[in-house]
Amino acid sequence: MLATTRAAATPNWSEHSGLAEMARLRAVVESENACALPGCSIKYNSFMSTMWRAVQRGFVLHDDAVYIAEGLQNGFSLGVDVAKMRGHRRFSNYKSAVDAAASVAQAIGKRIETGKTLDIGPWTPALDAALCAMFDSTTIFPMGAVGKSVVEYEDEKRPTDDHSRTGLNAATNMAGLSYSLDTYREVAHYLKQGYFMRVSDVAAAFPILPLNPGVWPYFLFRFFRGSSRGAMNLFVHIFADFGASGTPGTFKKFFVDVVVNMARSELVLTLPMPIFVDDCGLIGSDDVQVNAEMLAFHEFCDVVCGVFFKFLKDRAAAQRQLMIGFWWDSRTLTRTLDEVKLLSYMTTLADYATRPTLTLKEMQSVAGKMQRATMTFPRGAACLVMSMFSLTVGLSLPWHRRRVTRAARSDMWTVWELLQLNLGKGFYAYTNFLWGPEVATDASRSRSYTGGGFVCRDGVYDFWQYGSRAARKLIDFLEGDTVVETVRRMALRWKGCMVKFYIDNMVFEKSGEKGRSKKERLNVLLKELFMAQILYGFIIVWEWLDTKANCLSDHLSRGREDGFLRDAHLEGWWNLPRGVVPRRLEGAGRVRQLPEVRGHISSRMLQAVGRQVDAGDEAAQQALIDKLVAGSIPPFVAPGPARGGGLRVRRGGAPLLCFVFFFAFCATGEAARGEGFGFASAFAGASYAPVSIFDGLPDDMVESVERIVDNRLASSSWRKVEAALNHWRPFAAGQGWPTIIRSNDPLRGGKLAGFVTMLVLSTALVYASITKYVWGLCEWMKLQHQDDPRSGVRGWDNFMKSVKVLTFQQGKPHDRFPVELLAKMLKVVDRTVFAEVQSAFLWLLLLYTFSRSESPLPKNASGRESWSVAEHIAWGDVKLVRDRATGRRMLKVRFKKTKTDPRVERSEAAGDGDWAVVGGVEDPLFDLCEWYLLLCSFYPPPMRGDDEPFFLNPRLFPEGTRGVAAFSAAGVRDAAGAWTYSQAQAASHAFQRRVGVLHGQELGFHGLRVEGYNLSKRGNGEDLTVAHGLWKSGAHKRYDRFKLGQVIDIPRRMLRSRDATSDVSSEEGGSSGAESGDEEVTERVARPPVERLLREHLAGSGRGAATSGAAVVGAAVSRVPAVGASLLPAGWRTESRMPASGAAYSVHYGPQGQRASTRPQAWRIADGEAAETSSPSPRSVQGSPGSSAGSRPRSPPQRGPQARRPAASGPVPVGVDDLEQHQTWQERASLRRAPTVRNR
Repeated sequence: MLATTRAAATPNWSEHSGLAEMARLRAVVESENACALPGCSIKYNSFMSTMWRAVQRGFVLHDDAVYIAEGLQNGFSLGVDVAKMRGHRRFSNYKSAVDAAASVAQAIGKRIETGKTLDIGPWTPALDAALCAMFDSTTIFPMGAVGKSVVEYEDEKRPTDDHSRTGLNAATNMAGLSYSLDTYREVAHYLKQGYFMRVSDVAAAFPILPLNPGVWPYFLFRFFRGSSRGAMNLFVHIFADFGASGTPGTFKKFFVDVVVNMARSELVLTLPMPIFVDDCGLIGSDDVQVNAEMLAFHEFCDVVCGVFFKFLKDRAAAQRQLMIGFWWDSRTLTRTLDEVKLLSYMTTLADYATRPTLTLKEMQSVAGKMQRATMTFPRGAACLVMSMFSLTVGLSLPWHRRRVTRAARSDMWTVWELLQLNLGKGFYAYTNFLWGPEVATDASRSRSYTGGGFVCRDGVYDFWQYGSRAARKLIDFLEGDTVVETVRRMALRWKGCMVKFYIDNMVFEKSGEKGRSKKERLNVLLKELFMAQILYGFIIVWEWLDTKANCLSDHLSRGREDGFLRDAHLEGWWNLPRGVVPRRLEGAGRVRQLPEVRGHISSRMLQAVGRQVDAGDEAAQQALIDKLVAGSIPPFVAPGPARGGGLRVRRGGAPLLCFVFFFAFCATGEAARGEGFGFASAFAGASYAPVSIFDGLPDDMVESVERIVDNRLASSSWRKVEAALNHWRPFAAGQGWPTIIRSNDPLRGGKLAGFVTMLVLSTALVYASITKYVWGLCEWMKLQHQDDPRSGVRGWDNFMKSVKVLTFQQGKPHDRFPVELLAKMLKVVDRTVFAEVQSAFLWLLLLYTFSRSESPLPKNASGRESWSVAEHIAWGDVKLVRDRATGRRMLKVRFKKTKTDPRVERSEAAGDGDWAVVGGVEDPLFDLCEWYLLLCSFYPPPMRGDDEPFFLNPRLFPEGTRGVAAFSAAGVRDAAGAWTYSQAQAASHAFQRRVGVLHGQELGFHGLRVEGYNLSKRGNGEDLTVAHGLWKSGAHKRYDRFKLGQVIDIPRRMLRSRDATSDVSSEEGGSSGAESGDEEVTERVARPPVERLLREHLAGSGRGAATSGAAVVGAAVSRVPAVGASLLPAGWRTESRMPASGAAYSVHYGPQGQRASTRPQAWRIADGEAAETSSPSPRSVQGSPGSSAGSRPRSPPQRGPQARRPAASGPVPVGVDDLEQHQTWQERASLRRAPTVRNR
């Protein structure tokens, strides 16, 4: 009750012992710090030093550290704006506190004993007057009492402080203190199957925080002293209590943001630990490690921080653990409400559902219970709580009342019924569920047509037109209704599965993802979807899809079935997989009328759910869902085995009784994970005659189209094509085949198989190289205006798998570049020589950024692979900056083209570009910033342009020169002045030999990438490492999920773990073709081989077949060449040379003294000489592969009958020059070569 203070003479407050003690304690804070108060357990000195060390390492944010440091020095104000607290207000305690006086007095006594609360003395008018004289404004808050459990015994009550009544909470500035608790999702994310969790509870969490003396006058209260119910005493909280709105946020900053991260900085904690206020759950795969780390954290908090834990409540690591009110079971991936809470929730729901009105406090209480109960339901259950939350809108005080609506009462009964069915147990993760076929839906609304439609990945589609009343609905409602109708017609096929729904309406997609919506029109649809998931036993996973990509559903929603069939397999859209034929549902194209009532869930319906699911009566289930959705068209039932005969679950799964009505299984075996349909492009759905892009192309556009197609392949891909041709050309010539495999060649399968067999028998190539040669050959055929020769070859995939059995070898991982070797190299660097300083900077850059060498360095000094400002690091891509918060310097490096992103399409590169951050370290030998400054001393920054190469040819810098005299400005500003990969590699090898590495055992640049990853993974953790190296990241920017301090400290933590090593695996890729359908053939005798077949076993058996007809006339090869010899024309030889620079190269010499620098050039010389000595046929076309003059005509000449070879018992030797005389325009080898410059 509010009291008015009477005017009186100002008394001397110092005469009162209790107020004098308050003044003395205030003086202690002002003269020393708040941690010097008698009741404070925080160890100020060790806490502060450890905290600032964690700030320097990047584990604790600077702003958080400043806030905590100020609070420990002067006390925490909890965000209270004292200027808003005016006057002297007194409030009486609530009846609940008076009735539980013994429990409340006992709790107050414990706080007084520990120094958290001060007993000022008996409450008298004189004390009141002295209090008003001592402070400009004061408040005495009312106390209440609540039970600690459901069964409320008097001795289990705990006191509550109501600071809302006094206006303290209204005067609190929550900026920086408000936060959302996401502990449930964190536990569900980290507690994977079979993991362990240990739970600890901080002792006296909020009372750890000392209060600022300026807010003490607003933490006054009156209550009985001891067991006596006579006169009251006045008390004041010196430490935080459980009623101020700013207390949770302040404690979160103190414990979660600072103390826990201090422990991570000191490597006390390495495992994830979700925290709910003061409950800590440490999670890991090894129970021994989990227990050890939690005990180490306890000791750290005790010794360093002065924070203690309740050892009696500490629960050791277990796979079934109680945390934040749920029993989490990692074996079954379920969470269960504690039995006491389950009983409490059901009792409260049954009570409140029968009341005509509820207070705001009661509404908030039941809404919280409903929200926690829905966590045991399938996804989408949050829609059942929205009606209760809507009742609280407009109410502000706890005792305000409002009439309970029919919808709110119905939702309370629904939650009660579901709790009765599942007994408070449900899944928190759906890892063991199979994936069903993905679905894309869409709705359209216009004056002329309003409709909806959907298409599944398995080809099933449906569409309808909405009636006139439905056409007046908003588009978000129509989008949701389309999803409901899709579920009603298709859900019988999805039992036990997770189904991904693609929808292009963001409003309904976000509502579906949250399971609720503030808009009642959407919430009723979400209720229908939730009940459908329960009835059919499947889970909806929501995914937003761009409207442009959702073209198939868009066609259906507008009634354009012909457009849907035309684009069903169109590449680039949300399309149907290869081989899937669209199937039209019965009733497609109908008019859909919306039901009058939506989202109504009756108690009788819920009771029928359990009975019908237990009985497995699908017809009864459909009748129930039809009542819910009020549909008129029967659902789609796939014929025969398509339905799988029941639930589609993993082998070894066992049913769980957590939901008697919910069809879901947990896998305990090792069956493969069910995968959804992918986004593979496929052929057109309609039947068309195969054509080429060159058929009908105007003659003057042929060259342009060819250049466009040629430009697609990178230079490295062109090298694979050339290597494949070096093997294919002599082999095809030896067999008497044309070099080009025609699109309709019926022998193309045998030609490809013969080519691969030749590689197996006559070379030592492994499977990975063979697949690259096959790919290169097929790519070249496509460049010759032909189809991929693998298309339609029956048995090709099986043949390549068999080749893999014979030739597969595990790829050797890249050797790591030990950081110890790097340290030796850095120590011998002459800092007056530009070439050596630049090399040192490059080594550390590759080590710290995990970059491949092609990012900073070009491959060649000229041509297509020369330096480019769009691909390689320029001077403007490296910047030295300082962090404003910590003052630490760091180097920012912008990366452009990478091996995995050749067109710079990653989201991280948008805007200003993809910047990596490398912080400085204490050791100047490994400090990249120091080496950058040293490198800049050779050319002051004004002398360099942002678009010039960063790494320069050392020839521009004579030894010992710097500044203007260091280089020629004209040579720096173009690609000719760039440092190439081969030059940098030669310099690195020379340095390694200087420090003792033997010749031939030098390590490559990729070893620095491997070593950097290993060090960072050990020192920074995998998440930060993969984000820093851009291996994988779900964030829009490289470091969105990490604090800048963590990023700056990456090099420092790498060097701390320099002694650690880890294995790095290499990737191996393959190629496969397509198989055609089966046909009836004569059965052959097939039996297992007598022994395991090896490639050596084929050396004699298949040699004759593989080499028959291999002899050629004149300069052609006389047999299938062996390894090395097959790479050059006959009579050619190779000489290897090693110049002083250390960059080895080869020169090829012909029999007449011809000279070639590359093998393709040697073949072109040999082919050209053969063409010059041959007599041309009257039908030969100018510009054949053997000719150096002329060009291919724009259109093919008139085709005459082709010359035939004379019949013979065996293959007739035919020279390359003779063979090409019998080729038509389409069959001739092209003169096209890899472009010298990448076309733009």
